[in-house]
Amino acid sequence: IERTIDNNVSFFDLSHVAETIAVAFRPRTKNKKLKILLTLLMVFLLFGPTSSKVNSLFSLTETTAALVFHPLYSWMYMKTLHALPGAVFLASAAIAVPPSIILLLFYIQNKIGLKNLRKIALEAEEKKDAKEADIKKADPLAFIPSKIEKEKIEAGKNV
Repeated sequence: IERTIDNNVSFFDLSHVAETIAVAFRPRTKNKKLKILLTLLMVFLLFGPTSSKVNSLFSLTETTAALVFHPLYSWMYMKTLHALPGAVFLASAAIAVPPSIILLLFYIQNKIGLKNLRKIALEAEEKKDAKEADIKKADPLAFIPSKIEKEKIEAGKNV
């Protein structure tokens, strides 16, 4: 779908919505239309509330941080001005350490999970390969009929 460039059109234009609906309901093979519609439904139902909750949490955190840390930094600067004026910056760095550690732990946990999944997939692949090798070892001279021979065998059973 090509859209003409028009500076007088707002970001949310009804023609864009109509085009999206037209694309979603376009005839497709193998039930792809149903898959696309279900995907769009899940995006509308799940992503909308989730993103609004995350935005609300960020907004609340930002407001709370401003209410707590501005007075704390002012008080700390006032108390340490004569000895170490940069104590406020050291305190900021110290406050950033625990979230960094938590982020590092999440990263390590994710990598361990991926490693375990790869290990399980590799073991499953090895079992599959071993099973195929055992089948080939069992009877290497076994008769493997071609397509035509299979049809003849089936025709003989039906008679």
